[in-house]
Amino acid sequence: MGEPGTPGNRLTFLSDGLVEARNTKGELYGFERTQQISNQTATGIAEVAKNFGQEDDITVVAVTRTLKATHKV
Repeated sequence: MGEPGTPGNRLTFLSDGLVEARNTKGELYGFERTQQISNQTATGIAEVAKNFGQEDDITVVAVTRTLKATHKV
């Protein structure tokens, strides 16, 4: 991964509803699984949690830097 803000870098914010999603066996989705899907789109991440066993609201925001800044200070 390059410098923060480098084109192509991505920052994903999510609420605890994803990590705390629980399946029918009572297993939490957890941080490890969350990290494994963190490169998916925000919609994809929310769908994974929903299919796993969503019990709480889930908020996912993914921000990807697409262009190099042209403004000079």
